[in-house]
Amino acid sequence: NKPKHKRVHTQQQTTHHDTNTSHTLLYEPGIMSDDPKKPSMDPKEILKTIRNGIKSTVCTTNDALSQLQDATEKTRKPVQSTWQTVKEESTKAGKQVVHTYNRRKEYPYEIIGGSTLSGALLMGLRRGRIGGIVGGAVAGGLAYAAVYDKFDLEQVPDIIFGKKG
Repeated sequence: NKPKHKRVHTQQQTTHHDTNTSHTLLYEPGIMSDDPKKPSMDPKEILKTIRNGIKSTVCTTNDALSQLQDATEKTRKPVQSTWQTVKEESTKAGKQVVHTYNRRKEYPYEIIGGSTLSGALLMGLRRGRIGGIVGGAVAGGLAYAAVYDKFDLEQVPDIIFGKKG
């Protein structure tokens, strides 16, 4: 039961829901007459109908933009809050790492021993005895080099990946 686009003269405005889209189309009866050369409404009425259509479109667009803005705000606030928390905690952790690094020479045996033990345990659990021995030796060696400044930390990427030409 789709309404015809050509309407007979009536005084009421009818509403039709188009099944192809989610828009509600307003049909102004009486705009078209049987004679296509002669409109049944005067031009002022046609302009009024067009203005009402434009106002309706503007209101619909404003509602959609308002809903979009609300959805954006609902998403942005939690993300921004989480990002702020991560930033604060990272700053605290970074300061703690710098503080610990600056005091590394006060506890060299503990740092080297702890690094060796943790490297050996982690690799040993994953790779077995031989992997644990190798992991402990590597972790202990790196901790020793870091504690006693055996290499410049700024050169570590060049040592690992080779010098960039």
